[in-house]
Amino acid sequence: MQPISRSIRDYLALRRLMNQIAVWRRRADDRRHLGRLGAHALKDMGLNCTTTAQEARKPFWRPILPDAD
Repeated sequence: MQPISRSIRDYLALRRLMNQIAVWRRRADDRRHLGRLGAHALKDMGLNCTTTAQEARKPFWRPILPDAD
Protein backbone atom coordinates (compact mmCIF):
# COMPACT_ATOMS: atom_id res chain seq x y z
CA MET A 1 0.00 0.00 0.00
CA GLN A 2 1.33 3.41 -0.96
CA PRO A 3 1.38 6.24 1.61
CA ILE A 4 -1.00 9.14 1.06
CA SER A 5 0.74 12.13 -0.46
CA ARG A 6 1.03 15.34 1.51
CA SER A 7 -1.26 17.24 -0.86
CA ILE A 8 -4.02 14.66 -0.39
CA ARG A 9 -3.58 14.78 3.40
CA ASP A 10 -3.74 18.58 3.29
CA TYR A 11 -6.86 18.45 1.13
CA LEU A 12 -8.55 15.99 3.48
CA ALA A 13 -7.63 18.08 6.51
CA LEU A 14 -9.05 21.18 4.82
CA ARG A 15 -12.28 19.33 3.95
CA ARG A 16 -12.67 18.19 7.57
CA LEU A 17 -12.14 21.76 8.77
CA MET A 18 -14.66 23.12 6.26
CA ASN A 19 -17.20 20.49 7.32
CA GLN A 20 -16.70 21.35 10.99
CA ILE A 21 -17.15 25.06 10.28
CA ALA A 22 -20.38 24.24 8.43
CA VAL A 23 -21.62 22.30 11.49
CA TRP A 24 -20.75 25.23 13.77
CA ARG A 25 -22.54 27.73 11.50
CA ARG A 26 -25.62 25.52 11.34
CA ARG A 27 -25.67 25.24 15.14
CA ALA A 28 -25.30 28.99 15.56
CA ASP A 29 -28.13 29.63 13.09
CA ASP A 30 -30.36 27.01 14.71
CA ARG A 31 -29.80 28.47 18.15
CA ARG A 32 -30.42 31.99 16.93
CA HIS A 33 -33.72 30.92 15.37
CA LEU A 34 -34.66 28.91 18.43
CA GLY A 35 -34.10 31.95 20.62
CA ARG A 36 -36.50 33.99 18.48
CA LEU A 37 -39.42 31.57 18.72
CA GLY A 38 -42.35 32.50 20.92
CA ALA A 39 -43.83 30.39 23.70
CA HIS A 40 -46.75 29.28 21.51
CA ALA A 41 -44.47 28.01 18.73
CA LEU A 42 -42.25 26.22 21.25
CA LYS A 43 -45.28 24.59 22.86
CA ASP A 44 -46.48 23.41 19.42
CA MET A 45 -43.12 21.65 19.01
CA GLY A 46 -43.25 20.13 22.47
CA LEU A 47 -40.49 22.36 23.84
CA ASN A 48 -40.46 24.62 26.88
CA CYS A 49 -39.11 28.15 27.24
CA THR A 50 -36.52 27.34 29.91
CA THR A 51 -34.86 24.51 28.00
CA THR A 52 -34.85 26.39 24.71
CA ALA A 53 -33.43 29.53 26.34
CA GLN A 54 -30.58 27.44 27.77
CA GLU A 55 -29.99 25.84 24.38
CA ALA A 56 -30.05 29.20 22.59
CA ARG A 57 -27.34 30.51 24.92
CA LYS A 58 -24.94 27.62 24.28
CA PRO A 59 -21.81 28.44 22.28
CA PHE A 60 -21.70 27.13 18.72
CA TRP A 61 -19.06 24.51 19.44
CA ARG A 62 -21.26 22.63 21.92
CA PRO A 63 -23.55 19.95 20.44
CA ILE A 64 -27.26 20.71 20.28
CA LEU A 65 -28.23 17.58 22.19
CA PRO A 66 -26.03 15.61 24.60
CA ASP A 67 -25.91 12.69 22.13
CA ALA A 68 -25.56 14.78 18.96
CA ASP A 69 -22.42 14.99 16.85
